Amino acid sequence: ASWKGSAGKLDLDVRFDVSGASEGYAASLDYSYPLTLGRTTLVPSVGAVRLSADMADYYYGILDEEVARGVAAYQPGGATVPRVGLSLIHPFAKRWALLGNLEYRALPDALKDSPLVDVDKDNSTSLFVGISRGF
Repeated sequence: ASWKGSAGKLDLDVRFDVSGASEGYAASLDYSYPLTLGRTTLVPSVGAVRLSADMADYYYGILDEEVARGVAAYQPGGATVPRVGLSLIHPFAKRWALLGNLEYRALPDALKDSPLVDVDKDNSTSLFVGISRGF
């Protein structure tokens, strides 16, 4: 769901695992405010995603099969991951646009303590760059 007004945009996104792999959910709430600079639009955002215990355990926990092979058991339980981002949209030519997104996520202790996460990592940064063509 999205709500857009003069004060910016609020997005609520709830996702459920319908495959049955984790049987969990992730719910995110994000606020953004577009800034127009000529033909370029910059969109700073801030928000958080809540992972249910089942979802966090699936991605950051140790499976029972692995514990049976001698790996130490670990299940982080539910966790909330705060994030900030900056998106860029710059149209060029007639129907083309350059797109970019940079996002930083600060992993909470329950997730960064997972044996699946690099010891020196307490965050996750992603960068996306692409080109879009409208039809």
